[in-house]
Amino acid sequence: MLSKSNRENRALLVAHLARLDPTIPPMLLTNTIDRLGDLGARIHRHEERMCSYESYYNQHTDQNGEDMTGAKLEVKAEKLAAQIGCQVICRGDPRGYCLYVKRDGLRGNTWGGDDQGWGLN
Repeated sequence: MLSKSNRENRALLVAHLARLDPTIPPMLLTNTIDRLGDLGARIHRHEERMCSYESYYNQHTDQNGEDMTGAKLEVKAEKLAAQIGCQVICRGDPRGYCLYVKRDGLRGNTWGGDDQGWGLN
C-alpha cells in the first residue's frame, strides 16, 4: 500500500511532466508514473536486501559480481520511462531514492539538485 507521501510525490511528478509536455495523454502519464513508482519500490527493496543479506547477494549476482536482478529491473524502468520521453537513473544506495526520473526542464525533489532527477519509491 502506498503511503500518502508517495502518492503525493507521484502526483506532483505527473503534474510537472504534464506541464513540460502537454501532448502526452494524462492517463498514459499517470499509469506510467505509477508503474515506475512500483518498480522504484521493487528496486529499493532489492537494494536493501543486497546490502543486508549475504545469501540474497549471492543468489542475485553472477560470478563477476554483477547484479542480474537489478539490471533486469533497470531495463524495465528504462522502457517505461521512454514511453513518456524520460530517462531513469538507478542508484544502488537504499538509504534514499533508488530510482530517479530525468527530463529536460524537470526540477529535482531531493537535496541532490535538479541534475539528479525526481526520486521515486
